[in-house]
Amino acid sequence: MTDDSPEPGPERNPPQEAFSSCVWLLGGFIIAGGVGLALAFWAAIAKGPGWLIPLAFFGPGVAFLLVFGATAIPRLIRQAREAARNAPSPESAAAAAAGEGVEAGLKAKPITTEDRDEFPTIEIAKTQPGRTLSHRIIRAGMAASCQFGCFLFLAVFWNGIVGVFVYQLFIKWNRGGVFQWLEALFLSPFALIGLVLIGATLYAALNWFVFSLVGQVEVELSDHPLVVGSRAHLNIAQSGLVPLARVSVWLICTEEATYVAGTSKSTAKKEIAKHLIADPDENPSGGGLPLAAEFTVPHDAMHSFDAPNNKLNWTVRVTGRVLGVLPYRDDYSVTIIPG
Repeated sequence: MTDDSPEPGPERNPPQEAFSSCVWLLGGFIIAGGVGLALAFWAAIAKGPGWLIPLAFFGPGVAFLLVFGATAIPRLIRQAREAARNAPSPESAAAAAAGEGVEAGLKAKPITTEDRDEFPTIEIAKTQPGRTLSHRIIRAGMAASCQFGCFLFLAVFWNGIVGVFVYQLFIKWNRGGVFQWLEALFLSPFALIGLVLIGATLYAALNWFVFSLVGQVEVELSDHPLVVGSRAHLNIAQSGLVPLARVSVWLICTEEATYVAGTSKSTAKKEIAKHLIADPDENPSGGGLPLAAEFTVPHDAMHSFDAPNNKLNWTVRVTGRVLGVLPYRDDYSVTIIPG
């Protein structure tokens, strides 16, 4: 008797497919940028019209992004829907984290005026109602997309101005004139700054790309503000295409001091305390999400402090790996008050 049932197809691995898409995107974009640079250089040598040089430089990159988007974006959307269907339900996540949030029918206790008056030198960080625990803490600092936008604007603005002078220098030399070494030496530091801005923009773009793959990461606490020496529950979940792995969670204290000299001010920041909350090596799942943990605020921890020239800021830092190679790091503001 023969078995006529169809053979099972190869098992799909969404993280591996996403990693392959990342490699194609980065590699193809770099190749397209090199082709555009060569075409722009050829257009300048051939003394083509002014509009041809930027078209030759940006054309291959834009064409590649259009082709890649038309082929890869539908597949990524399909994988995201499958990941959402396979994600644990909010009820099961609430049960695993000893739920105290919206899914358990409870809400965060609001910060009252009396609480603020009791600690006038402590700026209590704002929170939102959590799903599995009472308080959802908010990300500290600028979002990755805003960082990329700022660096991109600075790089385009700076290199656009410097590029005009470099182009004029190149045109004079291309027309048979003597190369202006003194002018080139003067422009070298400005061109170097432009290269640094381009590197920072590429790093910010990679960071934004990693955050886009991970999606929204929600960090929730059972209590807030935290009290020195007290115990609290922590829950971390994500809603994104690629799962975050090897997740470590830290409680970080950063000292910020502002120095005034005449009319100028300078601010120095330094991490003075770092306490481990969750270690992937001690997690049976290897540090995946959702993650539930219980921790104790150190008894010798200094509480949060906010003065005009000195600050002590506490954050919950979440680190991990995306696709096994790309680093992920994000900080979330918390407040610690005296016991």
